This record gives sequence, structure tokens and C-alpha cells, in this order.
Amino acid sequence: MKYKKILKQLEMSEIATRNLPASARSKRAISGHELRNLPKQISGLLESSKLSNTQKHAPCFSTGSVFDKFEFSAIVISGILIFSYRLSIMYNLYQKITYPLQLITRDVIHFLQNRFGIQVVIDRFSLIYNNGLDIEIAPGCVGIEQLIFFFFMLSFFIGIDLKTKIKGFLSFAPIIIIANFLRLFMIYPLSLIYSIETTWNIHWFIFTYGQGFFLLLLVIIWYIVFVVRKR
Repeated sequence: MKYKKILKQLEMSEIATRNLPASARSKRAISGHELRNLPKQISGLLESSKLSNTQKHAPCFSTGSVFDKFEFSAIVISGILIFSYRLSIMYNLYQKITYPLQLITRDVIHFLQNRFGIQVVIDRFSLIYNNGLDIEIAPGCVGIEQLIFFFFMLSFFIGIDLKTKIKGFLSFAPIIIIANFLRLFMIYPLSLIYSIETTWNIHWFIFTYGQGFFLLLLVIIWYIVFVVRKR
């Protein structure tokens, strides 16, 4: 309605300027042309301000089809990796891929325990202790599965942009790796308190259920820090 009133006033001003001299008419025509474009410029500015306000209030969210496709593919790929990791057919392949990481994990645990005065002997992928405990650093002990599962859970948050997910993944990945080292490090101290059989039962419970709850807690923290606080 405001635009119509402005245009009406412009038309009336044009009629009024017909009796003016040619030079004055040309100047009036130029100003009238600028005024006609004024509503379009105002509407354009309003649209751009709306977009900028939306981006300020919701920087973590995206509605683009590119991110939707990536989110779907990330869920599928990480899901396949998680379930295939447990298949015996894929075990040999993963063992070849994780071979260097197994050696690094073994050497890190060996170094840390030596610093604490724990006597341990290395035998290929195993750590052998004086109480008969033998810890084999298998492909599932290097933390790859935990990292994949963490990213798998982040992928389910549809509508949050890729940058926020990658930033959260890179921020929490060191915590997951350190927690994995701590889990392996604590096996021997537990074996001094409990029997070796009880120690393995505790370790298996932590590996099966404890890690899942720990990763879920990290996802909740990521959502609060990287999504809720930035809205």
C-alpha cells in the first residue's frame, strides 16, 4: 500500500512538471526515475538484512542440498565402516590398515608404564607382565572404531553444517584417543587388585558398554558447546 501511494504521488508530480521549462523537466524526470527505483532498493535492502540476521542467529544450521547429501552419505559410509569392522571377513583387511597404529599404541603404553616403574616386556603386538597378564593390542584397541562411531553419531544431526561437525570431531578426537590409552593402561593395575579373569571381564564391559556411554556423553557436550551456545 505504501509503494502504491508513492507511485501515485510520482505520477501526479510528473503531470505537474509538464508545464515547466525543458531543462527543469529533464531534471525532474531524472529525480522521478530515481524515486521510482527507490521501493525496489528498499525491498532489496530489507531482504539482505533479513538474510544477515538469520545467519547471525543460526550460524550452525544449513538447509542446502549439498550438506543434506553429505549428511546422508556420511551416515551410510560411517555405518558401513562400523559394522564391517566387526566382520571376520574384513578383520584381515583392517589389521593391515591398523598395523602401524597397533605398534604406536603398544609403544605408547609400554613407555608410560615404564615411566611408572611397571615391568613389561614387548612380544610383537603383546605386552607381557610379571604376573602372567598378556595384553594383545588388536585392531580394535587403537581407537579407530571409537572415532568412526563418534563421527557416525554426529552425522545424525541433520541441519547442522559440516564445518561445525568437523570442528567438533577434531576437538574431541584427542580426548577419545587419550581415553583409549587410559583404558589399556589401567588393565595391569586392575589385575593387581582383582584376578586376571575378573580384570578381563571388567575390561570387556568397559570396551562394550562404557565406551558407548562415554561417546554419547561427548556428543551431548559437543551439542551444548558448538550448537546451543552459538544460536
